[in-house]
Amino acid sequence: MTQALLRTFDFLSEVMPREPAWRVIGSAALWLSGVPVVPLPADVDVVAPFEVIEGVRKALQVSLPVASRPDERFRSHPFFQYKPDGGVVIDFMGDLEVFSGEWSCLHFESCVSIGEIFVPDLHEQVTIMRRFGRPKDLQRIETVQVFLSDSSFG
Repeated sequence: MTQALLRTFDFLSEVMPREPAWRVIGSAALWLSGVPVVPLPADVDVVAPFEVIEGVRKALQVSLPVASRPDERFRSHPFFQYKPDGGVVIDFMGDLEVFSGEWSCLHFESCVSIGEIFVPDLHEQVTIMRRFGRPKDLQRIETVQVFLSDSSFG
């Protein structure tokens, strides 16, 4: 699985813009940040403005799904999935919105470059997971807090 994740990040470094208009989030971002994620990430979530995701979609010649599955907590446009050779599935999300009483677009305050991959810093990743509020996000927050308390990142 580690090799598949590394291949996926290599792929992203080839297809995504060099400017930090996009971020990897979720368990893959935690893993890149050094947090011990168990199990290893099964996919990679990429969030960027509509124009960036749409440009990647066109470059990869991926068709949009006929109908996206409705989700009461998240929506993005465009949304598509792509699995690079030897990699894991990448969820590409343009203009990701999160519902917490009302819809609001996910914006980033921080950027950490790990090679050619951009992630929010760990404190912002915790804020994002808290905003998402799913059980798996709340469990990951605990993992990050233990990691930060045991390291010099805190």
